[in-house]
Amino acid sequence: VTPQTAEEPGRVIGDNFRIEKHLGTGGMGVVYLATDQTLRRRVAIKRMRDELLSGGADSEGFLNEARLVAALKHPNIVEILSIVKEPGRLYLVFEYVEGKSLLEWISLQKQLPLPAVKSVLHQMAAALDYAHAQKIVHRDLKPANVMVDMRGAVKVMDFGIAHQAQMTLARVTHTDRSGTPAYMAPEQELGAASRAADVFAAGVCLYEMLTGRLPYAGPNFQAQKMAMRFPPPSALVSGLTPQADAITLRALSADPDRRFASAGELSQAVLAL
Repeated sequence: VTPQTAEEPGRVIGDNFRIEKHLGTGGMGVVYLATDQTLRRRVAIKRMRDELLSGGADSEGFLNEARLVAALKHPNIVEILSIVKEPGRLYLVFEYVEGKSLLEWISLQKQLPLPAVKSVLHQMAAALDYAHAQKIVHRDLKPANVMVDMRGAVKVMDFGIAHQAQMTLARVTHTDRSGTPAYMAPEQELGAASRAADVFAAGVCLYEMLTGRLPYAGPNFQAQKMAMRFPPPSALVSGLTPQADAITLRALSADPDRRFASAGELSQAVLAL
C-alpha cells in the first residue's frame, strides 16, 4: 500500500466500516481505526498488501487461512469480524483492542515484574492451547503480535495469517521470508511448523519478558538455537531462581520432543515460580 493509495478518513469500506485514522503499518499491510456503523463500535481494519491479491492460488490460500482463524472464538484471541473484498483491495476487520503490544510494554519497562510475566504468559498459553485444539498453529508468535490492554487482558493476534501472508508475499515477490528468526523454532527454519514450534516461540517471549533481551541475538540463529547457549535468566536478573533457568532451557530445547508438551504446561511451570 503506497501513500497514494492510503485510505482517507471518512471512506466507508464494505458499505459499513468508516475509516477514522491510520494506526500503523506492518509487513502485511496498513492498519486503521474504523467505526462499525451498524453496531456502533470501534474496529481495526487491516488493508492487506496489494501483492496478496495478485498471488492467484496463493491468495486463495491466504483467504482460506483467514476464514479458519475467523472461526476462532476465545477471550485471549483477537477476533476477525469480517473479510471485505473490493476491486483490487482486500481488508480484514478485527475487534479493536485498546492497549499496547507486548513489544511496547517490554520496550517501556525493560523487564516485566514476575506477576505480570505470569499473567501474560498464562493468557497467551490459553490462546495457544485453544487454537492448537482447533488444529491451528500460530507460526509467528512474538511480542509484536500480542496485545495487552489497560486492564492487563492479553489478546494474541494474527494466528496463522501472518505466516500465510509472508509465504504468499515471498512467492509473489520472490523473496525468502516466512517467520521472525529470533522467535522461530530451529525445526521451523527448516520448514516444519507445529504446536511445538509455538511453544518454543512462547519460551522466547517468556525469556524476553523476564530479562528484557532475546536469548539468541543472531545473525546465525540456527546454529545458536541448536547449541542452546544463552545466559540463564537468573544471571541477568537478581531475584530469579534456578527454576526459572530450567524452565526457559526446556522451553527453548532444540529438540521439539524435549520441550513442554503444550503452552499450558509451560504456563503452569511459570505460575509455580
